[in-house]
Amino acid sequence: MIEFFYTAINLLLLPFIVLGLVYRVFVGKEDLQRVNERFGLASISRPQGKVVWIHAASVGEAMSVSKLVDYLHEKKINILFTSYTLNSSKAIQKKYGNKVIHQFIPIENYFTIKLFLRKWKPSLAIFVESEFWPMIIYQTSKDVEIISLNTRISDNTRKNWIKLRPFVKAMLSKVTYFYPQSKGDLEFIKNLGFANAKYLGNIKYSVNIPSPSRDVVNKLSESIGKRPVITLFSSHNPEEKLFIDIFVKLKNKYPKLLLIICPRHPERSEEITDILNKKNLRYAVRSKGELPDSKTEIYISNTIGELPVMFEISDLNIVGGSFNKDIGGHNPIEPAIQKKASLMGPHHYNFSEIVEDFKTKKAIFICDDVKLLEEQIIELLDNPSIVSKYGDSAYKVVKEKSKFIEENFFELEERIK
Repeated sequence: MIEFFYTAINLLLLPFIVLGLVYRVFVGKEDLQRVNERFGLASISRPQGKVVWIHAASVGEAMSVSKLVDYLHEKKINILFTSYTLNSSKAIQKKYGNKVIHQFIPIENYFTIKLFLRKWKPSLAIFVESEFWPMIIYQTSKDVEIISLNTRISDNTRKNWIKLRPFVKAMLSKVTYFYPQSKGDLEFIKNLGFANAKYLGNIKYSVNIPSPSRDVVNKLSESIGKRPVITLFSSHNPEEKLFIDIFVKLKNKYPKLLLIICPRHPERSEEITDILNKKNLRYAVRSKGELPDSKTEIYISNTIGELPVMFEISDLNIVGGSFNKDIGGHNPIEPAIQKKASLMGPHHYNFSEIVEDFKTKKAIFICDDVKLLEEQIIELLDNPSIVSKYGDSAYKVVKEKSKFIEENFFELEERIK
């Protein structure tokens, strides 16, 4: 009954959904050449054989399943990878190349999803982390099993789900199996009444990050010279301003200091350069092909897929989103893969279990009080051996956790019909 009413409402809202899509095209958030995919119309032929459909909304989620993609590819299983944003599309195509077929996820509508499923005929659907679109789940479950992989349920989502418990239970009952991201997520799912859940660990530990290009690293290192370097990555507003202000103070002690800013959303680069212009700071922008020279104070790294390069050349990496309570932090695992330690702010609820894993092994630095941030950065820059030791510990944590997760990939393979 709930499914029937949702479908009826969904059909009535179709004109507004289409208008929303038209607006996204108008403002440059959709690829006009591929907008047909959003209506369930494929832009490429379906390959012969079995197709596993993986959907991940964000860049981070898409990258987190890299070793699963490698595993399925080695088994010669076709992989259809869908995502929502232009940035995720670019990142997926750059990361996986011809290992996957990329399509944009169809809009949440009965007809578009039916067209999509009729075309691709997946043998298994894997939805990563927090993607729960009722119509997609309802229609997909009629054709194929659905796996919710690395299921993450935020505090806000939990509150909303409790209020809408009957609707949520009706939707989630269509999911074949849950592999939650944390033990807390596992407990919540079971409290909702679903026993079809198993905790394997956070799949983000199993991310496959390629080694940075030595040519690119050497070129940047040569350009920077022997200067202390701090990288703020995956940053959000107003974190850039916070660190730019701290940078100005740190320059008194470290006159050669270079701050690299890697915004979570590269299109915000102009917003950041406006701040720098007002403060008369000298900067260079990577997307313009510029390199930092001896006079560059801030380097804006706004190209996709080059974070490993920035981690490599940095003395200290700072996790963005963790100084903004509305964001809740980003992933400290990626620099750890390169034996690089990270500093996180007080807001890391999105990665609370990972942070606890790292804290237990002395593998991450936490700044609980932003007022003490400048002092903590100075302490770390003055003690590179401690930073290096934490980086080694972080790497060991990731290796241990990823091994267990990867040993259980066969469970997913067994569900492919």
